[in-house]
Amino acid sequence: MKLQELIPALTLSSLLGGMSAVAQVGLPNMFEGTLLSLTKQADGSVFARIMGTNVRVTTNTHIHTPTATLTLAQLCDTNKFPGRVDRGFINGTAIAAGREETPTLVLASDLFVEPAENVLVGTVSAASAAGISINGTVVRALSDPRIPSYPIRNAFGLTVDSGRVPLGTPASAEGYFDGRFFRSFIIDLTGPTPLKDVVNPQIGVARITSLEVTPNSRKGDRVDFFGGVTLFHLPAT
Repeated sequence: MKLQELIPALTLSSLLGGMSAVAQVGLPNMFEGTLLSLTKQADGSVFARIMGTNVRVTTNTHIHTPTATLTLAQLCDTNKFPGRVDRGFINGTAIAAGREETPTLVLASDLFVEPAENVLVGTVSAASAAGISINGTVVRALSDPRIPSYPIRNAFGLTVDSGRVPLGTPASAEGYFDGRFFRSFIIDLTGPTPLKDVVNPQIGVARITSLEVTPNSRKGDRVDFFGGVTLFHLPAT
């Protein structure tokens, strides 16, 4: 999730609310930067210091990483991610959206955090049951519940057997580099790849998009799924 993804939604919200509503609740704020600190407050909220700005995070804030929704306790968890020196999400990337409470304090409606924004795009240079390497960089999937990894997937969203991936297979990974390993939460492969499960029927979802047809809660909105299904389990015809 990037900052530009938040701008249209917040702009539309401001327009729908009208200028009088904006004046009452403060101007919209959107920014991306380094998360410097997390400080618990007496009222149960948390002040997240992002660059030079204090952001109030509450139980009403949508707090999330690329692969999980977090509680306030998980956001403030000081346990280190694999290979990181900093505790929790400190000195990672944060993207916040909200409105001013005061000129120096923003109330967050949405807070996105991750240890870093590193990306690998290349080809598989090594493969084993433990994972793959992309152009010499060893990739290891994260298991931390704050940012768990999806299984290694092919272009159709089906889980792949990492130990049998052909060398030279196009690959991409998102996560963070800890100086030794690339710790990933997404690993996607393109081209013919052996599946992890070659017995049971499977449905893979690689991407989902949704479209609000009308700004209301009625049925009729559009949801598109992109993925694939296995056919090897079907009887020969």
